[in-house]
Amino acid sequence: MCVKIFGDVDLIIQQVNNTFQMKNIRLKAYRDEVWKLRESFMFFELSFITRALNHLADSLAVSTSMFVFPLPPKLNYDVHVKYRPSLPDNVKFWKVFENDDELSKFLQLLD
Repeated sequence: MCVKIFGDVDLIIQQVNNTFQMKNIRLKAYRDEVWKLRESFMFFELSFITRALNHLADSLAVSTSMFVFPLPPKLNYDVHVKYRPSLPDNVKFWKVFENDDELSKFLQLLD
């Protein structure tokens, strides 16, 4: 079995690849777990990719970090991806809507 992993935190990638030294004991434990898992694969590659090129993974990470398990938990969950402009992004780049229709569509997405 082969695996290629792309991550958007270069420091962590370099530490796991043993290019950079890792000083934090807790992070060393995580790195060691990765090293144990990599022995299970015939081919294992961990590479850096910029966050700008990693939209899908970043979106999945954000959505899973905000996921709240219902009680009682199930084994399978349906996930629906819905585009919604983020408010911080809108403020950061000072996006201006072309007309009232665009503003209305944006506000409807917030509901």
